Amino acid sequence: MTHRNDWDEFQWERELRQYESRIARFYHGLVYCLDLPAEEADFPIGTATPSDPVPASCNPALLEWLKEHDQDDEENPPPERHPSCFAPVDAIDRMCVEWNVIFASELPLKFLSFGMGINCAFAKLLARCADFTEPEKDCAPALLITLGKRSLLDLAELTFMLDEIGKVLPALQHHTSRMKVNLLIVREQFLARLNEIRNAAN
Repeated sequence: MTHRNDWDEFQWERELRQYESRIARFYHGLVYCLDLPAEEADFPIGTATPSDPVPASCNPALLEWLKEHDQDDEENPPPERHPSCFAPVDAIDRMCVEWNVIFASELPLKFLSFGMGINCAFAKLLARCADFTEPEKDCAPALLITLGKRSLLDLAELTFMLDEIGKVLPALQHHTSRMKVNLLIVREQFLARLNEIRNAAN
C-alpha cells in the first residue's frame, strides 16, 4: 500500500478500500491456483495425511528458515509493551480465544459458517486494532484517523454478528452478552484514542 504523509483521511479511506479489494480478489482466486500434488498420493492408514504439518526435519530449507527466524528474535527482541496502549488489543484477543472455545465446543454444526464468520470478524478487528493502537513511528495522523474509524465499523459489525447468533442460539446469550459489553468498553477506548489523535493533529 502506498504511504503518503500529505493525504487526508478521505484519501486514505479510498486507498484502504482499494487495498482490501485487491486482497479479497487475491484470496478469492487463490483456491483455484493451489497446486497440491500430495493430495493425489496414497497414504496408508495410520500415516500422515496431506493436511498434517510437514516436520521441519524433512525440509532442509524450512529448517534453515526457522533457525534464521529464531536468531532474528534473539537479536531484535520486541519493544516493551505499554499497558495502556495495548489494553484494547489484549481485550479483543481474550474475547477471540473465548469465542474459539465456544465455536469448538458449543456451536451446532449447522451454524458452522456463521461461527466461522464471527471468527473472521474477530481476526479482522484484532488486526485493525493493532494497526490503530500500535502504529509505526512514521504513521501519518490522517491514516490513524482512518484506521480508527475502520476499527469502529469492524467493531459494530462484530457486535451485530454476536447479537444475531445470540438470538438464534439463546444458550449462547450469556457469552455473547458479556462479549458485547466488553466490546462497548473497547469502543470507548477507540473513541478516546481517536479524539487524542484528532486533537494532536489540529
